[in-house]
Amino acid sequence: MFQISPLIEAARRHVSMATHPGAVAAAEAKTYLYCMATPTRADVNPRWSDAVYTDDLHYVFGLPLTTVSSATQRALSLLVMRYWVNFIRSG
Repeated sequence: MFQISPLIEAARRHVSMATHPGAVAAAEAKTYLYCMATPTRADVNPRWSDAVYTDDLHYVFGLPLTTVSSATQRALSLLVMRYWVNFIRSG
């Protein structure tokens, strides 16, 4: 929760900045965010920890598809990659 709260506040400020006179139009200043709660369980992370900063990159770049991973991890990786591709295509 400690890492999520500043992120949400930053997103709110980004959205509010778009409504000031002279700022980029609100339609052009869309704000997107997501929360990755599934840890990669990499050897460098303690077992008791939740997902940490950059854990999502394992899924974005398809690491579970090329290593010994559970079916759930592979499905999550495919889903995250699809989300990122759709974002790149259409914002």
